[in-house]
Amino acid sequence: MYRIAIPTKGRSHLIAKQTIGFLVKNKIDISKVDIFVGSKEEADDYKKVLSKIYLNPYIIHEQKDLMSIVNYIHDYYKNKTDVKWLLRLDDDIINIIDSKGKGIQGLDKFIKKMFKITEENSLSLWGINAYDNPFFFKDTISTNLKYIVGCLNGWVIRRDRYDLITWSSHYEDVIMTCEAFIRDGGVVRNNGYGIITKYFGPGGMNCTKEEVEQRKKDSCEIGLEVAYRYGDMVRLVKKKDMYDIRLNYNFKLE
Repeated sequence: MYRIAIPTKGRSHLIAKQTIGFLVKNKIDISKVDIFVGSKEEADDYKKVLSKIYLNPYIIHEQKDLMSIVNYIHDYYKNKTDVKWLLRLDDDIINIIDSKGKGIQGLDKFIKKMFKITEENSLSLWGINAYDNPFFFKDTISTNLKYIVGCLNGWVIRRDRYDLITWSSHYEDVIMTCEAFIRDGGVVRNNGYGIITKYFGPGGMNCTKEEVEQRKKDSCEIGLEVAYRYGDMVRLVKKKDMYDIRLNYNFKLE
């Protein structure tokens, strides 16, 4: 009923331990999973590590940056498959926790429930809290403008609506949240659950010292572009050594 897309780079051992391990632990059928890698050589490396766990063909995207990979995945499922529900995961998911700090129970049922709620509201994008502090969780499901984090999000593929794309690798999930909200009139977030993961951990994309420093520099320039494009939907805020975007949850489309 749904497919799971996991883009990954240079993390064959990590994905086996974390995201794939998380899915196996929660009794998710791994035949539902598609792993996206950049080249045949990388696919061969993953096969050595995951040969007993993951049996599907690896999908080689040949893209070089996060923006292109995200857009490739959306185009692939919309135009080359008949998939209706798509769950996109990063390769380093450790767990999903509830408002009591406990690991999620019945993950498959939860995923299907969120897709059904999204579809019933004629929306496309759903997600959960981007952090793992239950103190800030609320047992609510909202459809206003709230941040849908890129490391875990669900998409109802709308072949009758225009394509959504991200135009930058930096803030790509903020951009996709805003674009989905503009097109569909809302996004769905389950505020009672959060994700345990390590953002910008070792390996993968945007994680070398040079990439992190470049990301800090881009945070202002691209942040200003995001603020210009989306106006009252967002605001740019200064953090210790970089900038960040906050969404206006009170924003309403005219």
